[in-house]
Amino acid sequence: MDRPLMSAQEFAKYTGFPINKVYELLNRADFPVIQFGRRKFVSMKGFERWIDEQLEKRKKEADC
Repeated sequence: MDRPLMSAQEFAKYTGFPINKVYELLNRADFPVIQFGRRKFVSMKGFERWIDEQLEKRKKEADC
């Protein structure tokens, strides 16, 4: 997707994640969210980096 930001609903549709799980992600301190007033948006570039970080963590945990 070429858009830099997605709403929770757009992100859920894009990823196929259930909306309740998307809201859980949006409330994590380490998840790339930008907030405008009460609305939260996912940074898509940040999401790609976050995924890479999560995969790297899993790899390190598996190596231990």
